[in-house]
Amino acid sequence: MESFFFPIYFYQEALLVAVIFDYLGFSLEIGALLAGMALASSKYSLEIKSKVKGLRDFFVVLFFVFFGSQLAGPITSELLYNATILSAFILFGKPLIVMTFMKFAGNKKRTNFFTGTSLAQVSEFSLIIVLLGFNLGIVTQELFSLTILVALITIATSSYMIYYSQPIYKKLAGILGIFDNDQPELKIRKKSSKYDIVLIGHNRIGFKLLKVFEKEKKKYLVVDYNPQIIKKLSERGINCVYGDANDYDFLMSLKLKKARIVISTIPELDTNLSIKNAIGEEKTIFIPTSHAISDTLKLYDSGANYVIMPHFLGGEFMGNLLTHSHFGRDLLNKEGKKQLKELKERVSEGHSHPKK
Repeated sequence: MESFFFPIYFYQEALLVAVIFDYLGFSLEIGALLAGMALASSKYSLEIKSKVKGLRDFFVVLFFVFFGSQLAGPITSELLYNATILSAFILFGKPLIVMTFMKFAGNKKRTNFFTGTSLAQVSEFSLIIVLLGFNLGIVTQELFSLTILVALITIATSSYMIYYSQPIYKKLAGILGIFDNDQPELKIRKKSSKYDIVLIGHNRIGFKLLKVFEKEKKKYLVVDYNPQIIKKLSERGINCVYGDANDYDFLMSLKLKKARIVISTIPELDTNLSIKNAIGEEKTIFIPTSHAISDTLKLYDSGANYVIMPHFLGGEFMGNLLTHSHFGRDLLNKEGKKQLKELKERVSEGHSHPKK
């Protein structure tokens, strides 16, 4: 029963805020929006999302049905022409603007492209603002219809752009070089041209591996496309390269064939297959990461020596820990304190655990 009544309290809270805004002379929609923002920032946000998923999907359908029904009046050639021009600007101009800003923020072209592509549409919030203007008589029926038509075109088209973003990126990778950040201070910091180990991806798994490399006094190079991570590693005197593992030319410039071991903490199959291709048939040991059994099998078929599967390894580690502790308290407490110390160190470096 508690699970059933749990979301009802939050529904009441959201509706109450919306009603208060309406009573004070503000928009009911804006009140509901602010209530939603407040709920999203609460510690119960994930639980609320899981409980209201069905209701949310139902109202999303009604939301778009309503706006579709507001496309009143004849769809003239002038309306279609204006909608085409505005849609083209949003679908192509907006991503270019986003990619430009992302470049100056220190990101690589792949990150810039996918971020820009995901924003190539008119947002639902824009529709709410235009609806408010229409209800107040500020926005004309023609302009309202134009906004709805542009929203329909951009939302539909951008869905396919996002779905096919990987093959589109591969086709356009060459000309996207103008959006590639190439900061000299992030490019490379190294003392040697030959390494025992090349670690691709520092966060989470790589964080722990670095401690092992340093303890065993191995020569290693860290590759990451996050400029903040590279700056921190560089400040600590760690040999590192700023680059995108999905860029095959970049992988070839690393001369992975000369390394004794190449470890990838990136779970994407295509990325790891590309890394393996860059290594070739050399004797270099390749250890990629995977979250799916099907991907793991493909990686072994491609020649991987061992595949890191974090979820399975976690269960194996816990089993070994229980065995060595004889299912007792002392060793578990000791390991728990060690883990707590490491987590605090990770948090201080800005690490977070993936939600999925």
